[in-house]
Amino acid sequence: MTVPIDNAHGIDMLPIVDLESRCAAEGFMAEFNSQTWPNPFNNRERVFIRYAAFALAISFDDVVCIECIRSLGDRGQGNGSRALDWLCGIADRHGVKLTGTVQPVGNVRPRLNIRQLLKWYRRHGFMVEGRTIHRLPMPIVEERLDENLREVDPADTHRASWDWRP
Repeated sequence: MTVPIDNAHGIDMLPIVDLESRCAAEGFMAEFNSQTWPNPFNNRERVFIRYAAFALAISFDDVVCIECIRSLGDRGQGNGSRALDWLCGIADRHGVKLTGTVQPVGNVRPRLNIRQLLKWYRRHGFMVEGRTIHRLPMPIVEERLDENLREVDPADTHRASWDWRP
């Protein structure tokens, strides 16, 4: 079964992923592969729109290893961050842990060094141990906070009070 998408990238149809019959990491990879395209210059990588190229591998049923993320644009434009946020969103939906070992890639200067990469991963919710990174899946919150606040009755002061006593 397929679903139509816009033709911005020359692809008319994408397969609908059957997530029920797969382990978490396989479901993650199926969704990842349905939204990325093979890199014609590197058969280990897949490209997400024009933002970044990824090399990923399944480690266990609920763990995906990030082997490489390369930004496909000028440094400092946020392409790598947008791509990593997107990847983390897929991991959250499937309950997958992301892990990897940080290694600078590419020979185009300026590139991020190891310390800058570790700081970048930390900003995106990864735990850092040496050069190893880990990110546990985050719960998906469907309701926005401001919508929840509108439901509070202003007359109901005990629910909105900061005067807490043990």
